[in-house]
Amino acid sequence: MSWSEKIIASFDLETTGLSPYEDEIVQIAFIYQDGAGAILPESWITIVNPERAIPHNVSAIHGITTEQAIKDGVNLAGAIDELFQRLKDIVDRDIPLVIYNAPFDLGFMQARAEKRDTNLPDLNIIDPLVCDRHLDKYRRGARNLETVSRHYGLFPENLHDAGVDAELTASLARAMSEKYPEMRDSSFTDLHEKQIAWHTEWAVSYAKFIRGKGRNSNVAERTWPI
Repeated sequence: MSWSEKIIASFDLETTGLSPYEDEIVQIAFIYQDGAGAILPESWITIVNPERAIPHNVSAIHGITTEQAIKDGVNLAGAIDELFQRLKDIVDRDIPLVIYNAPFDLGFMQARAEKRDTNLPDLNIIDPLVCDRHLDKYRRGARNLETVSRHYGLFPENLHDAGVDAELTASLARAMSEKYPEMRDSSFTDLHEKQIAWHTEWAVSYAKFIRGKGRNSNVAERTWPI
C-alpha cells in the first residue's frame, strides 16, 4: 500500500514575518488526514500569542491581529512544546509529514530547536512544491500553493489560514501521487531522499537563469528541507 493511502500529517505556520530568528509564530496547524482524505480528531489548529506586535501588513495576509492573538492565542512556549512533541510522535508512528515549501516552516522550527540546544526529529518530508518543480518542470506560471493546487484539480478558499493551508497541502500531495507513479510508488523515506536531489537540481538551474538575467542569486546555496 502506498504512503498516499495511509495516514499522513501536514504542518503549516502563520508568523509575524519571514525571518525564523527575528519573527515569531502566530498560528499553528498540525493535521492528520486518513487515506480517504478525512481530517482526524487528533488534529490541532490554534492561534498563538507571539508576545509581540503583529505588523499590520502581515495581519492583512493571514487575518490575525495583535489584539486577537492576545485575546485568543495560547501560550507561546507551551505551543512550541506541543509542536515538538507532535513532530516526535509522527516519527515514532512512521507517518510522513507534508509541508508546502518546507524550508520556511522547518526554518522556524530549526531556529527554536537551536534556542533549546536540541535537534529536530529525523523527519521524512513530502514537499509538493519540490515535487511539482521536478515532475512538471517546464510548466509556465506561478508555483504558489493556490496556483499549484488549482492545477491539480483542487479549488482552495480562505488561504493563509494555517488550517486551510495544511489540509490543502495534504490533499495536494495525494492528488499529485495519483498522477505521478514516481511519487506514489516510492516509500516516503525514498521520496524524501529524491527530493533533496530534485531541489538541488532546481536550485542550480534557477540560479543559472537568474545570473543570465544579470542578477546575483544565492538560491543554489539553499538546502532542503531546512
